[in-house]
Parts: sequence; structure tokens; C-alpha cells
Amino acid sequence: AQEVGDLPFLYQPGMLSSAWGVGIRQLAAGLGVDVDEIRDSVEQEPAPEDFDVAVGTIKKGTVAAVRFLIEGLVGGKPVIVVEHI
Repeated sequence: AQEVGDLPFLYQPGMLSSAWGVGIRQLAAGLGVDVDEIRDSVEQEPAPEDFDVAVGTIKKGTVAAVRFLIEGLVGGKPVIVVEHI
């Protein structure tokens, strides 16, 4: 079980941008957009109670869901967003 706030390597700051940043820049180039910055964020949602899934039990308070974003920014605003839930 993973505790909320205990981030695996992929979710460490900057890792998602490293993995997905090239794709965002390629898409931006194809659209004729100059991306100023790429940033990422991760959100975790704790299980409100114990529940069973195919591979075992998710315990109350451990990570039940993850959402992450990688954003290509222009002028401080996201123009290309990759989102996983």
C-alpha cells in the first residue's frame, strides 16, 4: 500500500515533464506555437474506506487514485495539456 504523499520515482518533481515534454514540444511545433515552459503536477486521493479490487485490498487512507498533468505554457497559461487519471 502506498501512503498519500509517498511519490514513486515517476511522480517526483520534473520527471513527468522529462518524459512527456518532448511530445508536448513536438505538438506545439506542429501547431506553430512556441511553448515557454513545461510544468507537471500530481494529485493523490486517499481511499475513504477499505475496498477490494482484482489485485487485492486498498486500505483506508492509502492512495486510491492518482491524477497527473503535464502542461505546455505560453505566456503563463496552459495551451497543451496531457492529463492522466
